[in-house]
Formats: sequence, structure tokens, C-alpha cells
Amino acid sequence: MNPSEEAPSRAPATLPQARRALRRGTAVVLPNPPPLTHVVTATTPIAVNEAKRRPSGQPVALWAHHRDTLDALTGLWDLASRHRTTVLRLLAEEHLTVLLPVRSPGTLPSWLEPAVKDGWMLLFGATLGNR
Repeated sequence: MNPSEEAPSRAPATLPQARRALRRGTAVVLPNPPPLTHVVTATTPIAVNEAKRRPSGQPVALWAHHRDTLDALTGLWDLASRHRTTVLRLLAEEHLTVLLPVRSPGTLPSWLEPAVKDGWMLLFGATLGNR
């Protein structure tokens, strides 16, 4: 976008509208708790990248705040076991973004691959209403 062009203003969507947009494969912008800004999220990495006007194949962070997701990720990162508790706390309680080394890049589940580049996975834990 040209700096002299203004982005179209939009009224905030309701949660049902955001859910419908996500089901259609569209990216949505969600607020983060202060002091964080906003997050662009979607059900596919391509939708996130298109919304951000980035190359469609660019890696994107995986939203990793839910216990089931965190349990599925355990063992995929290459960390000493003593750091596991810290990482889980940073994601699930502090809602931070973390960059973690991957244990075996060739054996990752397909849903994680868009968040991995050069042996590192990018995870973020921000959630609505978490502060």
C-alpha cells in the first residue's frame, strides 16, 4: 500500500462474523491484550500471508496456547527436559512468542510445517482476554 493511501476503515466484526470468515478460509485480525498489537489469524498459512501481502509460502507462527496443542508439540522441540516447563509457562501462561529448535525436521506433522524454517519453529501463545 502506498503511504499516501488510507486503508479502508471497517467496523469491528462480531465473533459469529469472525467465525464465518475463518470457516470460509479468510484471515481475520484479532486484538491482543496490551501492550501487544493485533494478530492476523486464519485456518491456513496462505490466508495469513495473503492478508499481510507476503509471499504465500512464507513461514507463519503456530498459535500454541491450548493444552492439546502444547501436548502435541512436546517432544518435537529440541530442548533439555528441564526447559519444557518454562516453555509451556511462557506460551500458556505468559502468552509470549517463542522460537524453538526442532528435534527432527523431517518427521514433523504437516500442520506444524508452515511454522518451521531452518530447523526452528515459531510459536505464539497470545489469546483474547488473557490479561
